[in-house]
Amino acid sequence: MALEITGTIIEISAEKTTPNGKVKNFAIQQPGDYGKIVCFGLWNDKTSLVDATMIDTEVTVKFNVASRKSGEYWNTNLTAYEVK
Repeated sequence: MALEITGTIIEISAEKTTPNGKVKNFAIQQPGDYGKIVCFGLWNDKTSLVDATMIDTEVTVKFNVASRKSGEYWNTNLTAYEVK
């Protein structure tokens, strides 16, 4: 499932190495008085799509949504593949 959202980057985490590869998370805030904050993950070669200089930059993010069950709880991941 591919989706798109626009907002302003408010935070970018440092890149981390995990057993599954490199990951970097970033959060955007949607425009408006009650704009939601949404956090995305970037994996491996996509971690270079955002850097610290992009804080306060308005971007459009294309991303995939995937969920998996862990015990009795569900985890949902938003994985970005394009940031413009």
